Amino acid sequence: MLAHDLRNHLTPLQSRLDLIRRRAMREARGEYLRDSEHAVRTVDRLRRLIDDLLANAVGHSAQGGVVRVEVSKTARPVVTPRSG
Repeated sequence: MLAHDLRNHLTPLQSRLDLIRRRAMREARGEYLRDSEHAVRTVDRLRRLIDDLLANAVGHSAQGGVVRVEVSKTARPVVTPRSG
């Protein structure tokens, strides 16, 4: 249930980032374009993480088990920006 709720919040975020990216391209704003592309990659990683959580939950529930995931520990490496 949580994974579905998280995914629902990513869709409008992805759409808004796409608008920002297109505006940055149109106005030739390199810094904004770079930042928006980084944000889009981060949202894509979050989407993959949520998909993995859903797949894991479905596999465990099919086996009759309960899945407990500490999302803050799982998501932190995905959303923390890398230096460099």
